[in-house]
Amino acid sequence: MQEADYVEYELLSQQNNAALALGNGRNWKSSLRLHLPLTISQRHTSLIRRNSQSQARQHAFCRYINLGAAKVANGVDVIQPVYKYQPVKNADEFRLLRLEPGRGSDPIRCRLENVSLRSKPKYEALSYTWGDPQNTKAILCGDGRVDVTISLFTALERLRYPHAERDIYSQAERVLIWLGKGFAETGEAFLALEKLDAYFRRNLEHYSPNHEVYVKWLISVGNGDVPYQLLTRDQAAELRNFEWDSIGELLHLPWFTRVWTLQEYVRGREAVMLCGEQSVLFECASKPITELWLQFISLGRFGEIGLTNNFPLESVWSIRQMTELHSDRFSRKADIISLAEKHNARACKDPRDKLFGLLGLAKDVSRTDWEIQPRYDIPVEEVYKRFAVWCIKKRNSLEIFSSRKDYKVRSNLRLPSWVPDWSEEGGKGDMDIPLLKSKASGNSSSRVTISIHDDNVLLVDGVLVDKVKRLATSYHQMSLWDDFRDMAAELQHGVNSQTRQQMLRFWRDEDLVAEYIDGLLEAQMAVQRYCKPSASPHALRHIAWFEMCRDIASEGMGQMSSERYEKFWRTMISNHTIIEYPAPSSFRLIFEQYLKQLEDLQDGRRKSSAPTETAHLPSSTLAPYIPASYTDEEHDRWRIMRTLIARTRRKRFCSTDNGRLGWTPDPAQEGDLICIFYGAKVPHVLRPCGDGRYRLLGGAYLHGMMDGEAMQMKDLKVKEFALC
Repeated sequence: MQEADYVEYELLSQQNNAALALGNGRNWKSSLRLHLPLTISQRHTSLIRRNSQSQARQHAFCRYINLGAAKVANGVDVIQPVYKYQPVKNADEFRLLRLEPGRGSDPIRCRLENVSLRSKPKYEALSYTWGDPQNTKAILCGDGRVDVTISLFTALERLRYPHAERDIYSQAERVLIWLGKGFAETGEAFLALEKLDAYFRRNLEHYSPNHEVYVKWLISVGNGDVPYQLLTRDQAAELRNFEWDSIGELLHLPWFTRVWTLQEYVRGREAVMLCGEQSVLFECASKPITELWLQFISLGRFGEIGLTNNFPLESVWSIRQMTELHSDRFSRKADIISLAEKHNARACKDPRDKLFGLLGLAKDVSRTDWEIQPRYDIPVEEVYKRFAVWCIKKRNSLEIFSSRKDYKVRSNLRLPSWVPDWSEEGGKGDMDIPLLKSKASGNSSSRVTISIHDDNVLLVDGVLVDKVKRLATSYHQMSLWDDFRDMAAELQHGVNSQTRQQMLRFWRDEDLVAEYIDGLLEAQMAVQRYCKPSASPHALRHIAWFEMCRDIASEGMGQMSSERYEKFWRTMISNHTIIEYPAPSSFRLIFEQYLKQLEDLQDGRRKSSAPTETAHLPSSTLAPYIPASYTDEEHDRWRIMRTLIARTRRKRFCSTDNGRLGWTPDPAQEGDLICIFYGAKVPHVLRPCGDGRYRLLGGAYLHGMMDGEAMQMKDLKVKEFALC
């Protein structure tokens, strides 16, 4: 008998780890993942091994099973007891499940056995989404019955062989990604990915057929080390009638946006993606999708290739990140807070897994970090608070104060303002100001303690540097206005309480945050104030937003001194280009040429066509699409500025009492305070909430105060801020 191979997946584990069960609907953890040492994760795992033909003959009399019973031995009903698990006794043990051969309506049969990691078993990891826990089917395990979800049942049914065990890949494990039973156009989707791959190979020099070479190049691009070739508009036009619908339907499958699937793929050495009867190496599918992100989606070039309004951008982003992380699976270069920020939009049943599902990928988490080890017996609020405290103490950093989230959303969890809510209710993340090179507090170290009277109060030393004077509407709010102009007009004319409730229900149905609906009126008034009648209708929100920022910078005068204008253009891009900080003086010319394009749109000398909408990211959240009459140089300039603007789309341009310019979090109000904490890279905005305490609103940009200047100002006194 040949050495068998294995497929690993996570079973449901009780919190005391005494027993495991498959999909029985109890309060047990359910996400499948790649095997990790039990000291890192308290979840147990099992492995599936395809059995041999001889073992299959022993069970050839089995035909089918129902929930609760199996008909065997010439049709005689035999009630099957629920399978009883043998406890895992040692820290290096896990469960192996032998998957026996079968075909068609044959019942799924398997056996479990405890195996030591020291035996170095060879296996393939099965990655799948759990699905509805109430919708189950039974499989036979040893002499008992186990109820599993439909998703797992169909995966096992698809993966078993009729007669022989499966060959393995030398000494390496590989991941079998089960997307589900498929859909009508599954075959067309796989074929379209193959065509897209061929298209990029034909048109791009950097699109190497060697996947490892391509990924190394991809990382260099992400680091800003190398430029990359952009497809021209004529080349892009070849894709306008491409089979985007079938690819979109494939990427809409939930596997691509779940928390645990990230680790399952990244920690494996090779992955095969299966959907119904179709299969392909994951890298063959991920490579063209990653390039699609680079060439078109990240640059807002949706209209050039004819993407429709239901294309799943979150899945494309996910695949791009998975590709890069997979290359670092052995060196584990990512830190836990970066992982949590980048992958916060991934879905999971338990909000604790927004953090726990990423621990196995983090470089800065060790077994001694008890504060953030998986604990499902404590409240979500406590998990998030422990994580925040750990980040502050372990990293000696206040970076978590500026973690990426929509701070305008009111959390459903009872958390202090200094603890981010990583759950869905906490608001979806967005691109933030890239301030990795800034040092607002100079070389100082953080000075933080937890109040001995209330562990929800954090005492942080810093200096008060300024106060918010005027605020522009955020670009995100202007975007929502552009998508719901009719609703904004109704609000301006006045609506009764019943109509307002109808609006709120519609707003929620669109998966939008209710707190933003009142901002529609503010945005409507900005358009009426700052846009001329001649302005291109599809560029109104962009013109109004930019003119509002310019009005604040010029203090309502329209004109600025050369010194003030220098501060204005640098603040508008947070003094960062795509790869440089501070921005070189030469970038001023690009900014001024961009302003000229806006003035042409304002005065009607140029017209902007309607942009293409995309799922989860309406077109109006991006700069308007520029028509074909623009030159390639104008297109490139517009794309560069669009990328820079996207960083601050949920921030608000501001002026301060001391005449400075900057960006605040969206919920900021006039009169809010701007301080710089010791050890912080960026300033932060606070709001007094009584009793000498402050509510943290989030990170900010304050031009001229980003590189330690405040620490040199002798008139600023050190103050202890009590954050509640």
